Amino acid sequence: VELDIIGGNTTALTLSGNESDYTATINSAGSVVIRARQEGIADILLAAPEVEILVNINKKDLRVIAKDETRPEGQPNPEFTFLYDSFITGESAANLDVLPIATCVAGVLSPVGDYTISVTIDNDKNYNLIPVAGTLRVTRSEERVNAFTPYDEDDINDRFMQHYKLKIFNRYGVLIYETKTKMDEEQGWNGRFQNSNTLVNPGVYYYIAYDENGKAIRKGSVNVIKK
Repeated sequence: VELDIIGGNTTALTLSGNESDYTATINSAGSVVIRARQEGIADILLAAPEVEILVNINKKDLRVIAKDETRPEGQPNPEFTFLYDSFITGESAANLDVLPIATCVAGVLSPVGDYTISVTIDNDKNYNLIPVAGTLRVTRSEERVNAFTPYDEDDINDRFMQHYKLKIFNRYGVLIYETKTKMDEEQGWNGRFQNSNTLVNPGVYYYIAYDENGKAIRKGSVNVIKK
């Protein structure tokens, strides 16, 4: 018997072997038309009618699960990652046509609470991707302890209120620092007077944080400590 692939997604299946022992290797999902035929041998074996078989290779279900994450308020979102359940043996995310994308409505200024991590998928030739949302938990920030140490310049707790629009005042109500640029907002206050190289004196200072529309969303005090 001779087997040939004659139609459909001809790359989805590979036939190997000979007339007495064929092996079919699945390469991808799709529909394949296989023809079987047997030639006659003189008067010993009569030729058989050709037979065509449609073989449907279905996509494998694959759940794409956004991993739950936790971050403190006032910080950017972490990189969102996925769990997969489960790939064809020997395959991984590298075999997907298009990698999934995770998004979350929570931003730097979002209040404490739980937010949905949504999963966006695309069509894949071999997998029926099933998105499963995760949860981002925004927790109370430790920076509300309100003390930082810019004097030692050890890159540990050297900046205050990163990712906010800020105004900083001394105890007399004099404005000593204000964010001017997006970079200022990202880096936070480094304890300097108006972006100069001069550190303010150790002590208590007062701040107001604003949202993107200029609305005050947080007020408080911060203690500049010299170790």
